[in-house]
Parts: sequence; C-alpha cells; structure tokens
Amino acid sequence: MAARQPGQQGRDQPGQRGQQRSDRDPFGRPLNNDGNFATGDVQVPEEADLQRAREIFDELRRRSGDTSRPGFERDYIDRLLRRF
Repeated sequence: MAARQPGQQGRDQPGQRGQQRSDRDPFGRPLNNDGNFATGDVQVPEEADLQRAREIFDELRRRSGDTSRPGFERDYIDRLLRRF
C-alpha cells in the first residue's frame, strides 16, 4: 500500500463521504431553496413538436426503404434512424 504524502487528500478520508455543497446535488446539479432540483431550464416538448418529430421519423423510415435512392443516401438515412 502506498503511503500518502502530508496534505494529500484520498478518496477514503474520514469525514469526506456524504459531504456536498448545500446548493448542489451529488452530481453537481443546482438545487432550489426547497432542496429539490432546480428545473427552470427544463422544457417539456409541446404536442406540435412531438408531431413534427414523428413526421420526420416516418419520412426517414419511408425513404430508407426506397430502393431507387442512391446507396450513400440510404446509408445516411439508416445512420439517422439508429439515433431514434
């Protein structure tokens, strides 16, 4: 086992575990005054946004099965679809 140098902090030092800044969660995300996650920058997509995403997805699926399209285009579309 390696000896620690004076002043060198280790992960298993007593008293370190479980300590955190009071305005952050263990992952560093900001907390609000109630101790809950600050969600001011989180936005839930609206129905129109979800519908548009569905239309794009459906069009990509349609084009991926179109054998008259060049191979490089179908490959690109398949790579896009893998992200869904």
